[in-house]
Amino acid sequence: MLALVYKDLYQVRKSIMQVLAIWGFFALIAILSNLHGKSNYITNVLVYLYGLMAVYAIVQQILYNEDKYKGIYFMKTLPLKESMIVDNKFVTVIVLDVLSFVVSFILLGVIGIVTPQNISLMDIIMNILILVSVNLAYCGILLLLFFCVGPAKSRQYMSFIVIILILAISLGPSLIQGTAAAEYIKDAIKLLDQPYTPFAFLLVGPLIYAACWAASLRVFKRKSYIS
Repeated sequence: MLALVYKDLYQVRKSIMQVLAIWGFFALIAILSNLHGKSNYITNVLVYLYGLMAVYAIVQQILYNEDKYKGIYFMKTLPLKESMIVDNKFVTVIVLDVLSFVVSFILLGVIGIVTPQNISLMDIIMNILILVSVNLAYCGILLLLFFCVGPAKSRQYMSFIVIILILAISLGPSLIQGTAAAEYIKDAIKLLDQPYTPFAFLLVGPLIYAACWAASLRVFKRKSYIS
């Protein structure tokens, strides 16, 4: 298992180094902006979000490599448990998310030390954990689609999901304004304004990830080859 995870990470080592360099650059810009009294909100947010985007991009590259070099097909010819081939990909995502959490915490901690801001250490940790939870759910769905329909269609479907979400967020409020649905959504938002809401978000991501993991195992065992 560890050897398979190492294989995936080694193949994308250059991308990981590039991600770390760009991430550090965003953090440096945030520090310089704050030192000059110009709190660059966009840059600060990028430091939070870049880890999420980078992990997803690296996972996409890993799946692309598997398709390009027929890695899944090759591993199925080896004396390996089929479950191990699936587990390997899901464990790799967890490793990348842990790395994302550590780097985010270090960079945001440095920003907070150099340029003190009105945000506590627990708030920083909670914000990062929520993003990690969201990323687990997103990557879990991606991996499930990969094992169901292959790499090309999985990318198309994920792009379609993102477009639908963006349209729903941007156009939804204006389309349902004045309708009964708008009142239901307002009531739902009020329910979300509770102390336990952040912890609920932390649970949703891992639960979706676990469900996608279990579903991927079942799908993979029924398929002889992923095209």
